[in-house]
Amino acid sequence: MNPAQGPALRFTASEADNGERLDRALTARLPDQSRSAIQKQLHAGAGTINGQIARPARRISAGDEIEFMGAPTEMIDIVAQDVAFEVLDRDQGVLALVKPAGLSVHPGPGHPDRTLVNGLLHRYPQIAAVGGSVRPGIVHRLDLQTSGVMLAALTEEAFLHLQAEFAARRVAKTYLAICRGVPEHRQALIEAPIGRSVENRRAQSVRSARGRPATTAYRVLAAAERTALLEIDLITGRTHQARVHLAALGHPLLGDSLYGDGSGARRHMLHSRAVEVALPDGEMRRWRSEPPPDFIATLERIGLDWESTDCNNPAQSR
Repeated sequence: MNPAQGPALRFTASEADNGERLDRALTARLPDQSRSAIQKQLHAGAGTINGQIARPARRISAGDEIEFMGAPTEMIDIVAQDVAFEVLDRDQGVLALVKPAGLSVHPGPGHPDRTLVNGLLHRYPQIAAVGGSVRPGIVHRLDLQTSGVMLAALTEEAFLHLQAEFAARRVAKTYLAICRGVPEHRQALIEAPIGRSVENRRAQSVRSARGRPATTAYRVLAAAERTALLEIDLITGRTHQARVHLAALGHPLLGDSLYGDGSGARRHMLHSRAVEVALPDGEMRRWRSEPPPDFIATLERIGLDWESTDCNNPAQSR
């Protein structure tokens, strides 16, 4: 499949995008690409607003139709491959699935194939024409080592609908995390802008001069002597948001080598517990996923019992 056949990204600008520069709006949606790389592509004519080629500094308005063709280096063939992942539900073109930890969402440096996109093409060939050919059907992503619930679109209608819901922050995203130390407050809101780190270009930081507003809510479900199990609600959806905010609070995830020391687990302990969104016909739907065995084993190793946490209490579980 050749990405030259369609845009790498297509979306309708939301109210939150109103007045934003085109290059910043694209950078927020394409965390794998730097702003300077996107600017070069825009100067080469890779982006349009309402069908007209637009330059990086062009301001966008709510309702604008934006397409971005992507870099020529991204023009690779994406083949269908049998990749293991669990499907939770399929309705009105919306696919809810469980992404295993260690599975990349789409091809990229270090992961040319055997990704979720390759697996989606294998099971649902029609997805090749949905939302652009670089990341077909993908409306959001989870980090490589994050497990849990994720949504994809099987039709163009569902793709545009989900893209609008995410942009308008009408998607509820709940995570489970195991962090180093026990937060002082059992329940709190973290509000700190997030942007690319000047010290490490792979990382994000709350100290960035050009950070975008980011809000994370958490509550402590269970605590051991030097670790805690948290339930997290991402009010916004910045790159690495939960990991960055918890690290800034002094409580990095166990196993997180980018924002912590990487100790305590073989991967960062973050699991997408649930996603809730309206389907294209307006019906609200919520999908949940139990944490995988390695997550539960980590809890047991630090002395916490998954079955006895508030998450498994019918009066507390959401």
